[in-house]
Amino acid sequence: MPTITSLSPTSGPTAGGTNVTITGTGFTGTLLVNFGVLPAIFVVNSATRITAVVPPGWPGTVQVTVSGLTGISNSVPYTYVAAPTLAGIAPRSGPVTGGTTVVLTGTALTGATAVSFGGIPAASFTVNSATQITAVTPAGTAGTVQVTVTTAGGTSNAVGFTYIAVPTLTTVVPNDGPVTGGTTVILTGTALTGATAVSFGGTPAASFTVNSATRITAVSPAGSAGPVSVTVTTPGGTSNGVLFTYFAVPTLTAVTPAAGPVSGGLTVTLTGTGLTGATAVSFGGTPATSFTVNSPTQITAITPAGSVGTVSVTVTTPGGTSNGVPFSYAAIPTLTAIAPSSGPVTGGTTVVLTGTALTGATTVSFGGIPAASFTVNSPTQITAVTPAESVGTVLVTVSTPGGTSNGVPFTYVAIPTLTSIVPTAGPVTGGTTVVLTGTGLTGATAVSFGGTPAASFTVNSATQITAVTPAGVAGTVPVTVTTAGGTSNSVSFTYAAIPTLISIVPAAGPVTGGTTVVLTGTGLTGATAVSFGGTPAASFTVNSATQITAVTPAGAAGTVPVTVTTAGGTSNSVSFTYVVVPTLTSIAPTAGPVTGGTTVVLTGTGLTGATAVSFGGTPATSFLVNSATQITAVAPAGAAGTVSVTVTTAGGTSNGVPFTYAAVPTLTAIAPPSGPVTGGTTVVLTGTALTGATAVSFGGTPAASFTVDSATQITAVTPAGTAGTVLVTVTTVGGTGNGVSFTYATVPTLTGVAPNAGPVTGGTVVTLTGTGLTGATAVNFGGTPAASFAVDSPTQITAITPAHTAGAVSVTVTTAGGTSNGVPFTYAAVPTLTAIAPGSGPVAGGTTVTLTGTGLTGATAVNIGATPATSFTVVSDTQITAVTPVGTAGTVLVTVTTAGGTVDGVSFTYAGIPTLTSVSPSSGTTAGGTTVTLTGTALTGATAVSFGGTPATSFSVDSDTQITAVAPAEAAGTVSVTVTTAGGTSNGIAYTYV
Repeated sequence: MPTITSLSPTSGPTAGGTNVTITGTGFTGTLLVNFGVLPAIFVVNSATRITAVVPPGWPGTVQVTVSGLTGISNSVPYTYVAAPTLAGIAPRSGPVTGGTTVVLTGTALTGATAVSFGGIPAASFTVNSATQITAVTPAGTAGTVQVTVTTAGGTSNAVGFTYIAVPTLTTVVPNDGPVTGGTTVILTGTALTGATAVSFGGTPAASFTVNSATRITAVSPAGSAGPVSVTVTTPGGTSNGVLFTYFAVPTLTAVTPAAGPVSGGLTVTLTGTGLTGATAVSFGGTPATSFTVNSPTQITAITPAGSVGTVSVTVTTPGGTSNGVPFSYAAIPTLTAIAPSSGPVTGGTTVVLTGTALTGATTVSFGGIPAASFTVNSPTQITAVTPAESVGTVLVTVSTPGGTSNGVPFTYVAIPTLTSIVPTAGPVTGGTTVVLTGTGLTGATAVSFGGTPAASFTVNSATQITAVTPAGVAGTVPVTVTTAGGTSNSVSFTYAAIPTLISIVPAAGPVTGGTTVVLTGTGLTGATAVSFGGTPAASFTVNSATQITAVTPAGAAGTVPVTVTTAGGTSNSVSFTYVVVPTLTSIAPTAGPVTGGTTVVLTGTGLTGATAVSFGGTPATSFLVNSATQITAVAPAGAAGTVSVTVTTAGGTSNGVPFTYAAVPTLTAIAPPSGPVTGGTTVVLTGTALTGATAVSFGGTPAASFTVDSATQITAVTPAGTAGTVLVTVTTVGGTGNGVSFTYATVPTLTGVAPNAGPVTGGTVVTLTGTGLTGATAVNFGGTPAASFAVDSPTQITAITPAHTAGAVSVTVTTAGGTSNGVPFTYAAVPTLTAIAPGSGPVAGGTTVTLTGTGLTGATAVNIGATPATSFTVVSDTQITAVTPVGTAGTVLVTVTTAGGTVDGVSFTYAGIPTLTSVSPSSGTTAGGTTVTLTGTALTGATAVSFGGTPATSFSVDSDTQITAVAPAEAAGTVSVTVTTAGGTSNGIAYTYV
């Protein structure tokens, strides 16, 4: 009895045809080898070995037995494995470098031995289940390849996988921009289609548009100063990098000097940061005459000519335009007068210079010699102290950043000298006429006897003066003469001793008393009383025979006689005036700029004889006492805030009234920075010191309305304007601030969109043409924002359509100027295919098929596999009739393309023309019923087997190369046996009826 010990291989496809080796014993005389119930064709090689061809079978395990003359052997299992099929692959594309992990879905995938990508084995694969394999793609070349799976059941049908080339970049233009981002750049290279990311040094682009396979338009994101690498990522991988340099926004901290003449030509030094690569230096909008970038923190520039006033100096680099720092253009100063116009050669004379444009004076010169000191009181006045100089007239000039003024004359006068006085003595009552002899006496302004002015005097000549002595005190006093040249040396004059009072200093004080006064006279030793209008002094001290210090008692407003009583009697009187304490009731106006110069009117009482007006401790620039109840004063410069204004007279210092210094308003931003020329845009201005704003101006035109929200914010409504950029300013009590830019934009218009149709899924790249498109903030398709868009020029925008429902929509563009008219764009539904009939045909093509689906109207292409249909006709929205092109044997996808996209395919099988190579047995009885085996090629899907034109009684397709048929009855003779499939009818082979 035969026995089986092993079978190799132990499995194979259901189509049969696998050569297996059966090993065992007792195989001599074998009559039958069965796979299950089916007999196999076999050859007995030896008593221990049989070679058999597996017959067709059903998926599953059958028992193999060997039958011989001695009996039936034991059985061993053999497994019929179903042929694998593939239904899909995801993703369907990846880079040519390989490495893409894909998921293959299908049936009968268990035990897969190979996964092939266009004939190249997968880098690796894992069988997840009978319906799924995960594989890693090998490297390939750009294009679509067929992916198959091989198992013991055979090799599956193919699904397409597309290799995508790795993108490359060659240029980025421009190759630099500001760190704030927003630079639109053009990237050129290869294989850029389908880009999924554009990166600037690892940071995604703000936006990008794929213009073509060789060009991408991108907007740079914000970055840090310095070069970064720009890359593009597509399904094919990430490109090489090209360099893009971020420039920091420049800043300015100072300009030195900060002022200069209106004629320009001054060399100034600008300091700041990020100044490298500066392309412009501007003085209030006028370019510098020239400039040199010394370092990233310094620029040397030459000022252009300008107008009187302060302008903003800015620097522009690839990083943007800096903040502004102030530079003042100063007018050339002029002098009209000097008072006094003469003084001593020793200097020290305080003079008042009047003229124009004196603010910021840097030098006051007397004949080329700098003043000992000087103070700029106002733009029209300087107080200076003369330096020493020789006798004669010199020109006095003033220098400011605006230049050097004309000169006004000042005369240096020699110091007078006295040589004698005749007579040399006289009574203390005064009245003695004396003759003074000396030099330089012309123009004498005073003759003093021990500090007391002469009763009168006459200048007789440059060497002689006649004077009348004033009353004096007993003793010798020095006599001096004062001229513009100074005070002379003294000569002695002796008063005979008669006690008197000569003076009281000060001669006035408050009614509250407490003023310390100095009484001078003669014979004051031993004073027992000091009286102020009959009221004893609060206290007094005798300092010497000629001086008493006393403290005034309280008194009533007015002048009283002051006397001193000694053992010698009561002196003559000197006058002391009691002055009321001043009061202030109001100040108008109550506010002004921190730069000072505001003329205010102070109202109150007791203001006569005011000696000082103070603004928070700072003296008024100037003041004028109009009456006992009114003073006009000019406010000095001050810091922002409220200060107390007081008036000081001999009666004391008044109460304070408040005066507010208002800072010059500044603007730092406006949002939004643009709007339509029709006006009506509500903008928010931010800055400082905006409280109390009295005007908001747009390029000189008042705002339609405005509201001061806080000290740092104003909400305003723009007036109508003309297209372009204007300066927006705010005016307060503190002045008018700097300007910020606002751009008036025209209303955009659209003239066309191309293409004017696309799929409801969106993603169509369209070009919008029109006018006024610069600065577009929105592109809408029927109210839905574009997926993305890029403004190419004022007349063109490239946009990507969003998803939308099928139908026509209006496309609009919105800019700061408003929303444009609409142009039509039609959304087409994505077509679908549900069936194809027939589902197969010959490789020669020419099969007319009917495609059924939805959304087929307007189809632009029908592809059978990758080949266009020979012709096609759109019958309706749900049906297309097409003629198949020539193809190769196998199953391909049929796709339809419309404006709505390309439909997922339905399968169509190209059947090869069948061929027959043999029939076995090749003869049978005329009664029919003989089972024959037909071998050949392309027999799958056979629809007919014919014996001389008579259909076979029955037939079974065992595999693509074998059919088992039962011969019909036929007359004796030889007939031709043919097989018909979807690929056509085979050649005939001879079969003989006997």
